[in-house]
Amino acid sequence: MRKSLSDDNVRELPAALTVSQAAGMLRISRSTAYQAIHEGRWPTRVVRVGRSIRVPKVDVLGLLGLAEDGDAPGEGTGAAAPNLNRTTPAGAA
Repeated sequence: MRKSLSDDNVRELPAALTVSQAAGMLRISRSTAYQAIHEGRWPTRVVRVGRSIRVPKVDVLGLLGLAEDGDAPGEGTGAAAPNLNRTTPAGAA
């Protein structure tokens, strides 16, 4: 049985989530999350560093309609996150 995330647990999570952490926040399986990422259907940005995949916590919170303390409405997590599955570094062609 999965432990549900409280407000305190969410605040303690790092800014860059593992796929397992992001999947847990969305209440989906890790394998479903990886499949969605590999098929380009994951609904937030994905950061790839070498073989590691990370998901920005702010994007997942925005997808869920939540904001971290200090975020102004409409900034960062206030709007739905666009599907920006980037596989190349910023600034690359």
